[in-house]
Amino acid sequence: MKNVSKIIKAIEIFFIFFIIISLSVILTLKLGIKIDNFELYNLKFEKLYIKLDKKLIVRAENIGIPKFKDNNNSKNSSDYLLNLSQNASLLNTFFQEITIQNIKYDDTSIKITYKNDIFFIDTPIFLADLQISEKLDNKTETIKVKNIFFKDFDIKLNGIISANLKDKKYAFVGNISSYELNGKIEFALVNKLIKYKIYDLNANSLKDFINALDNTIRLNSEVKKWIYGYVIAKKYNLKEITGKIDLVKKDFFLNDLKATASAKNLTVKLDKTLDPIHIKSADIVLEKSNLYFILNNPTYNNRSLNGSNLYIYNIFKHHNSSGVILNLKGNSIYDKSIGDILRFYKINIPIEQKTGDSNLNLNLDINFDTLEVKTNGKITTENTIINIANTPFYAKKAIIDILDSNHLNISAKDFGTELFKSDINASFDLTKKIADINGFLKNFNIETKNQSILNLKNMDFNATLDFSEEYTILSFKELELFMKFDKNNNITCYKPINFIPSSQLLKTLKIKNASFLNINTIDFQNFYITANNVLFDYPLIKKDGSKYENDTFNISISDNNITVKSESKNLIFVSDKYNTDVELNNVDVLLEFNDQNVENTEKIRINGKNSNLIFADINRTLKLPEYKVLLAEDSLSFNSTNNDNRIVFSKNKDEIFLEALNIKGEYINQFLNSKSFDGGNFKLKVIGSTDVFKGEMRFYDTYFKDYKIYQSLLSFLNSIPALLTFKTPDFNNKGFSAKLGKVIFERNKDIINFIAINIEGTSANIIGKGTINLKTKDINIDLEIEILKDASKTIDKIPLLNQIILGKDKTLSTLIKVRGKLDNPQYSTQVIQDTIMAPFKIIRNILQVPFLIFD
Repeated sequence: MKNVSKIIKAIEIFFIFFIIISLSVILTLKLGIKIDNFELYNLKFEKLYIKLDKKLIVRAENIGIPKFKDNNNSKNSSDYLLNLSQNASLLNTFFQEITIQNIKYDDTSIKITYKNDIFFIDTPIFLADLQISEKLDNKTETIKVKNIFFKDFDIKLNGIISANLKDKKYAFVGNISSYELNGKIEFALVNKLIKYKIYDLNANSLKDFINALDNTIRLNSEVKKWIYGYVIAKKYNLKEITGKIDLVKKDFFLNDLKATASAKNLTVKLDKTLDPIHIKSADIVLEKSNLYFILNNPTYNNRSLNGSNLYIYNIFKHHNSSGVILNLKGNSIYDKSIGDILRFYKINIPIEQKTGDSNLNLNLDINFDTLEVKTNGKITTENTIINIANTPFYAKKAIIDILDSNHLNISAKDFGTELFKSDINASFDLTKKIADINGFLKNFNIETKNQSILNLKNMDFNATLDFSEEYTILSFKELELFMKFDKNNNITCYKPINFIPSSQLLKTLKIKNASFLNINTIDFQNFYITANNVLFDYPLIKKDGSKYENDTFNISISDNNITVKSESKNLIFVSDKYNTDVELNNVDVLLEFNDQNVENTEKIRINGKNSNLIFADINRTLKLPEYKVLLAEDSLSFNSTNNDNRIVFSKNKDEIFLEALNIKGEYINQFLNSKSFDGGNFKLKVIGSTDVFKGEMRFYDTYFKDYKIYQSLLSFLNSIPALLTFKTPDFNNKGFSAKLGKVIFERNKDIINFIAINIEGTSANIIGKGTINLKTKDINIDLEIEILKDASKTIDKIPLLNQIILGKDKTLSTLIKVRGKLDNPQYSTQVIQDTIMAPFKIIRNILQVPFLIFD
C-alpha cells in the first residue's frame, strides 16, 4: 500500500508545484517554456513544455518527483476517485491540456492526459478514461465514462456521470463488472459519501469475487466458506445490492448493506465425507449482516427437504460471533444420512428411522468462532420403525423432540418391538447415554409362531434404556426384566412368577416358579432359554422316593419346535406342532386312573428308561427297565419289552386292549407287593372298554401262595374233617401247585364276573366261577376242588364212596362257596349233593365259553 501513498503524494505535489510556478511566471508562460532536461534535488523534468493560452498547457515525457517523507497511511483506488472528485473543478478551471507520459514518484508510475474534454489517468491501482460530453446547466456537466477501473478491487465501470464540479456532487449510471460478476450500477457521490445500487448482476461463480472481498473486509474464514465453498451454485443472479461507502473513513457500512439474489442448481457440501444437499434454486437475502438462503426443492440422498433454509448470521460484525443456522425440514425420514450431518458436528442422536411417514424440522446452529454446534428440532412420524441405539422399535405414532445437543424426548403410541407394545414418554440424556421411560404396557409377549413364552398385558411400567455400550439394555424395573439388544439378543427375567399365569409355555411345562430365566435369540424367532432352579408340578418321583419337582432346564424353541433338557438329564422334552417326545431317565411316573384332568390334543410319545410306573390308586409299582407310551387325542398306548417279556396296553375313547406275555411270577409279586406266586409264567389279555371288558389270564408251572383267599381256603379244608381228603399234595404251606391255569373273566361297570376258573395241579384241579362287586367288595364265587385219578386211589377202595362220589373218570370233587367281603371271605360246602352236581355244571360252563382270546 506504500505505492498508493506515493502516488497520491506525487499528484498533490505536482498540482501545488504547477500552480505556484504558473502564478509566478504567468507572463513567461504566455510565450511558452521548454525544458529538455532539468534536475534539482531529485526533482527531474524531461521534455517539459508549459504555455499559458487561455488556460495552462502542460506537456512532458517524464517527471520525477522526490520522496519527501515516509507515509505509511494505507490508501487504495477509492482514494483516487475521491481525489479526482475533489480536484476536478481545479483541473477544468486552470488547465487546457495536460499530457504527461510518465510521472515517477518513488517506484510508482502515473500517466495523465487531459485534452479536448477527455481525461485519462492510469496508475498501478486505478484507471479512469472520461470524456466531458455536454454542459447541462451552469453547475452540471455530463461526463461519459468509458472506463473506470479500480484495479485493486477488479471493478470496472462504464456509463454516464452527471457532475456538479462546483458543489462536488456526482451521479453515475452505468455498467459494472468485477471478477465473475457483470451487471448494472447506480451511485451518487456527495460529500465524500457514495450511495450505490448494483442490480442485475449475473455470474457462474463467486470464487474470485469472494476472495477479493475477503482481502478487503477480512471475512471470517468459515463465513467465507459458507458464502462460497460449502454452498456453490452453477448460476447466480444478484437482483439488487444497496449500500454506501465513506471514502475518507473507508467505512463500507456493512451492517446497512442490503441485497437480494437468486441462485440455481446449488449444492451444499458440508464435508467431503458427506453427500451434498442438492437444491434446484434458492432465494438469497442479505440484511443486517445476516445472509438468508430460502431453498427451493432441496433434496438429500434423493429425499425431499422442502421447507428447509439456512442463514449465516453476523457476517460483517467482527465483534459478535458469526455462525450459520441450518434448518432442515421436509417429509424425509430421519435416517442414517441425515444423522451423518449431525455426527459430522459431533452430535450423536442415537436415532435412525427406517420406514414410515415423517415430518422433519431440525435446526443446527454452528458458531464459527467457538466451533460449538447447538441443535434442536422435532421429528413427527407415523407407522414407523425407528432404530434407537441400533435397536429397532416400532411405533404407530411418535414425536421426537430434540431439546439440545445432549437431550431429547420421545412420546410414542403403540411403541415397542416384536416382544412388546406400549405407550411411552422417554427422556434421553445423550451425554450419559441413558433414557428414562415411563408408560403403559399394552402387552409383552415373547413368542414363536405358535408358542407363547412370556406374556403380560395392561400395566403401568417404568424402564431405563442404556446405550452407553456397543449393545443396548432395556430394563423393566418392577418386573426385574432386562433385555439386552445386540447381535445375540438376551432377555433375563428375575421374577418369572409374574409371567407364569399368562405364559402358554410355562403352563404347558407346568412350571410354578424359577429363580430366573435367561433367554437368548438372534432373530426373535428362535430362542435358547436357561430356566434356573425351576419349580414344577410333574407326576414324577425320584428314586429316593421324593417328588421330582425342581431342576434347571435348557430350552430351545424355533417356530413350532421346542426342546427341553433338564440339567439332571432326568427329563428331555421335544415337541413340534403335531408330536411331543418325552424321555424319562431314572425317575418314576405316578399314575392315577381316576385323573380326569388330562387333556391332550397332540401326540405325546414317552420313552422311559429305568423308570417305574407307580399306580397311586392301588398303591402298586410296575418296575420296567424300559417302556414306550404314546398319548394322542382320546387315545393311549403302552409298550414294554424286556427279553421275552412283553406288556402292551392301548386305550381310546371307546376301547381298551391289554396284553401281557411271558410275565414271571416274581414280577407279578413285585407289582402286587406280595408273595402270591412262586415261579411260573403268566399271560394276560383284556379287550373292551374301561368299564366293560372281557379278559383271559393263563399261567404255567407256578405256586399260588399268600393269597388271603387261598389261606382262608386252606384253613377251611383243615377245619372240616370230611374235606381233609381234598387236601392233596397240591395244597400245602408253600402254596397250591399249578401246572396250567386259565381264568376267563369280564367286567360290567362295578361287577367283575369270573366266567370260568380252571387251575390244573399235579394232584388236584380247581374249577370255579363267580362275581366280585368292586363297589361293595361282595364276593360270590363257587369253587370246585377236584382230586385227580392218582390222588383218589384210596377212595376207590371204599365201595360206598366209590358209588356215590366218584364219577366215571374216577375223580372226587366238592363244591366250596366263597361269600362275604374281599377282605373277609367266608367259605361253605355241601359235600354230598352239591359236590355230585358241581363238576358237571362248572365244566359245562367252561366248555361253553366262546371267548378264548389266546387261541
